Amino acid sequence: MAATEITVTRVEREKVVAIPTTAAVDTADGAAVDWNCADGKLLLIVENADSAAAKSATVVNGGGLQGMGDLVLSIAQSSKMAIVLDSGKYKQVSGTYKGKLWIKGEDVNIKVAAMELT
Repeated sequence: MAATEITVTRVEREKVVAIPTTAAVDTADGAAVDWNCADGKLLLIVENADSAAAKSATVVNGGGLQGMGDLVLSIAQSSKMAIVLDSGKYKQVSGTYKGKLWIKGEDVNIKVAAMELT
Protein backbone atom coordinates (compact mmCIF):
# COMPACT_ATOMS: atom_id res chain seq x y z
CA MET A 1 0.00 0.00 0.00
CA ALA A 2 0.97 3.63 -0.22
CA ALA A 3 1.30 6.20 2.52
CA THR A 4 -1.82 8.14 3.42
CA GLU A 5 -1.57 11.54 1.71
CA ILE A 6 -2.39 14.32 4.15
CA THR A 7 -3.80 17.56 2.70
CA VAL A 8 -2.38 20.65 4.39
CA THR A 9 -4.98 23.21 5.53
CA ARG A 10 -3.81 26.82 5.16
CA VAL A 11 -4.44 29.22 8.02
CA GLU A 12 -4.29 32.86 7.01
CA ARG A 13 -3.86 35.65 9.53
CA GLU A 14 -7.08 36.91 11.07
CA LYS A 15 -9.18 34.30 9.24
CA VAL A 16 -11.02 31.48 10.95
CA VAL A 17 -10.63 27.98 9.51
CA ALA A 18 -11.92 24.64 10.72
CA ILE A 19 -9.37 22.33 12.28
CA PRO A 20 -8.97 19.53 9.72
CA THR A 21 -10.17 16.02 10.38
CA THR A 22 -7.32 13.65 11.11
CA ALA A 23 -6.73 10.72 8.75
CA ALA A 24 -5.51 7.28 9.83
CA VAL A 25 -1.93 6.51 8.85
CA ASP A 26 -1.37 3.48 6.67
CA THR A 27 -0.16 0.68 8.97
CA ALA A 28 2.66 -0.29 6.58
CA ASP A 29 3.65 2.98 4.89
CA GLY A 30 2.55 5.69 7.31
CA ALA A 31 1.44 9.12 6.14
CA ALA A 32 3.06 11.79 3.97
CA VAL A 33 2.55 15.54 4.28
CA ASP A 34 3.71 17.95 1.54
CA TRP A 35 6.18 20.35 3.17
CA ASN A 36 5.97 23.40 0.93
CA CYS A 37 6.19 26.06 3.63
CA ALA A 38 8.93 27.68 5.71
CA ASP A 39 10.22 26.32 9.00
CA GLY A 40 7.94 27.02 11.91
CA LYS A 41 4.93 27.21 9.61
CA LEU A 42 3.85 23.53 9.44
CA LEU A 43 1.73 22.44 12.39
CA LEU A 44 1.34 18.68 12.65
CA ILE A 45 -1.70 17.38 14.56
CA VAL A 46 -1.42 13.80 15.82
CA GLU A 47 -4.37 11.94 17.32
CA ASN A 48 -4.58 8.69 19.25
CA ALA A 49 -8.10 7.30 18.76
CA ASP A 50 -7.51 4.41 21.18
CA SER A 51 -9.46 4.98 24.40
CA ALA A 52 -7.51 2.38 26.37
CA ALA A 53 -3.79 3.00 25.84
CA ALA A 54 -1.15 5.50 24.81
CA LYS A 55 0.28 4.96 21.32
CA SER A 56 3.42 6.11 19.56
CA ALA A 57 3.87 8.02 16.33
CA THR A 58 7.27 8.27 14.65
CA VAL A 59 8.41 11.23 12.57
CA VAL A 60 10.97 9.72 10.20
CA ASN A 61 14.42 11.34 9.91
CA GLY A 62 14.64 13.38 6.72
CA GLY A 63 18.12 12.22 5.73
CA GLY A 64 19.57 15.73 5.48
CA LEU A 65 22.68 17.12 7.19
CA GLN A 66 20.69 18.16 10.27
CA GLY A 67 18.92 14.82 10.61
CA MET A 68 19.65 13.15 13.93
CA GLY A 69 17.35 10.15 13.79
CA ASP A 70 13.64 9.54 14.06
CA LEU A 71 11.48 11.40 16.57
CA VAL A 72 9.13 9.14 18.56
CA LEU A 73 6.08 10.86 20.03
CA SER A 74 3.98 9.32 22.78
CA ILE A 75 0.31 10.26 22.39
CA ALA A 76 -1.96 9.66 25.38
CA GLN A 77 -5.16 7.68 24.90
CA SER A 78 -8.09 9.59 23.38
CA SER A 79 -6.07 12.73 22.77
CA LYS A 80 -4.81 15.07 20.06
CA MET A 81 -1.40 16.73 20.22
CA ALA A 82 0.26 19.37 18.03
CA ILE A 83 3.91 19.89 17.15
CA VAL A 84 5.97 22.19 14.92
CA LEU A 85 9.05 20.53 13.42
CA ASP A 86 12.34 21.62 11.81
CA SER A 87 12.50 20.86 8.08
CA GLY A 88 16.28 20.41 8.25
CA LYS A 89 15.75 17.39 10.48
CA TYR A 90 12.54 15.87 9.17
CA LYS A 91 11.80 16.95 5.58
CA GLN A 92 12.63 14.02 3.29
CA VAL A 93 15.48 14.95 0.93
CA SER A 94 15.35 11.90 -1.36
CA GLY A 95 13.35 8.81 -2.20
CA THR A 96 9.63 8.19 -2.46
CA TYR A 97 8.68 10.91 0.02
CA LYS A 98 11.11 13.61 -1.16
CA GLY A 99 9.85 17.05 -0.12
CA LYS A 100 7.45 15.61 2.44
CA LEU A 101 7.17 14.93 6.12
CA TRP A 102 6.84 11.19 6.68
CA ILE A 103 5.19 9.89 9.83
CA LYS A 104 4.43 6.35 10.93
CA GLY A 105 1.97 5.17 13.56
CA GLU A 106 2.05 2.27 15.98
CA ASP A 107 -1.31 1.16 14.56
CA VAL A 108 -4.48 2.49 12.89
CA ASN A 109 -5.39 4.46 16.00
CA ILE A 110 -2.75 7.04 15.07
CA LYS A 111 -4.27 9.74 12.87
CA VAL A 112 -2.70 12.85 11.39
CA ALA A 113 -3.68 16.28 10.03
CA ALA A 114 -1.53 19.28 9.10
CA MET A 115 -1.94 23.04 8.97
CA GLU A 116 0.23 25.71 7.37
CA LEU A 117 0.50 28.88 9.40
CA THR A 118 0.84 31.88 7.10
